[in-house]
Amino acid sequence: MNREVLESQWPQIRDMLSQKFSNLTEEDIRQINGRYDQLVAKLQQKYGYSREEAEERIRNWNFDRFAGAKGQIIRDDNSQMMRGERVKKADDSAYRADDNSSLLKWLLGLGILILLSGLYFMNTEKTPETNQTPASSQEQMIESPADRVISSGLRDTYISQQNFASEMRNIQITTHNGVVTLSGNVSSNEMRDNMVNTAQNYSGVNQVIDHLQIR
Repeated sequence: MNREVLESQWPQIRDMLSQKFSNLTEEDIRQINGRYDQLVAKLQQKYGYSREEAEERIRNWNFDRFAGAKGQIIRDDNSQMMRGERVKKADDSAYRADDNSSLLKWLLGLGILILLSGLYFMNTEKTPETNQTPASSQEQMIESPADRVISSGLRDTYISQQNFASEMRNIQITTHNGVVTLSGNVSSNEMRDNMVNTAQNYSGVNQVIDHLQIR
């Protein structure tokens, strides 16, 4: 061990002096305080060495190896700290990645749920009109006794008139609550107008619906 090592590594060396040189007291070690010349002088005083012998004893102690090992321990500690920081950073990155993945899955699930809900409501609200028959149409198909009297009497009136008789095989007459509906084919516009006027003037008729077509 040389002068530089003694001075730079004194905090570690002072703990080992009493083991290496048992004659040195705590007060001796305090007085040495990292000074090479003081250590040589104390060894001369306590052991009766000459200066050359005291310096030889100090050199043979080979504290350099202890200093190197200590430095290696410090470097190892630093390496462990750096590895710990890298592991922490990796854990933080993995945690953030897991959070992003969970958020993406949640948004995807929400979007699918909204899409399915929209399709469900679209299908339930869309009702084909062709499968529904209005209540008024169903009621028109069922004539009351009074309506049948009007329909039959109006048909007889048409048949009794010579100009209408030939048209009646193509004419349908229905009545509902006094509303007469004429449908079918006639030969001319004049014939249609005459049939509509005759129905409007018939007793008990409130309204005439003209569905007649010219053939």
